[in-house]
Amino acid sequence: MQVGHAKEAFIVHKTLLVNASDYFAKATSGEWHEARTDVYTFDDVNVQVFRTFLCWLYTGQIQLRDTYDLDRFLILSWAIGDRIQARHFNNVIMSMMATDWNKFRTEYPRGLDIGTMIYELSQPGSKIRLLAVKKFSRHAHDEWDEDSDTNTSLEFLLDIFKATSMDVQNVRSRTLSVDVYRKVL
Repeated sequence: MQVGHAKEAFIVHKTLLVNASDYFAKATSGEWHEARTDVYTFDDVNVQVFRTFLCWLYTGQIQLRDTYDLDRFLILSWAIGDRIQARHFNNVIMSMMATDWNKFRTEYPRGLDIGTMIYELSQPGSKIRLLAVKKFSRHAHDEWDEDSDTNTSLEFLLDIFKATSMDVQNVRSRTLSVDVYRKVL
């Protein structure tokens, strides 16, 4: 494997990859060029994120080391898992995110940029989007309009709006500010 812009080389056992990833199961058994060369290049993947995946692949555990921003790191980890179709890895990542968000209920999710990042890296209806909408809609607060900018995903804001408007009690007790709703409309 070659990972990152510098194409850092990793040697990974094929059997582990195939068992953990539908992508690699298909790639190694098909007519893909990579199946003939046994070289897979992911130049747009963060090397630390890939190391986290490899650690999980070999040990079944995710060890986070000196991550400057846990939310972003976990989202990037989920994105590589989604890309290579490693469902079990992604389930572990999402469990970590949910646990982390629940532990720091008053602070998490921190800002709309986290939701926007999730929406940029995932497909509509994905589990990570559902998790983000659930967490953000339950912890909506007025400071989000101060944190947000024009780069906030309107699709994300609309999903939050739909989720909060479904529960009248939630809308009354924890509504987003009018400014955030105006962005959606």
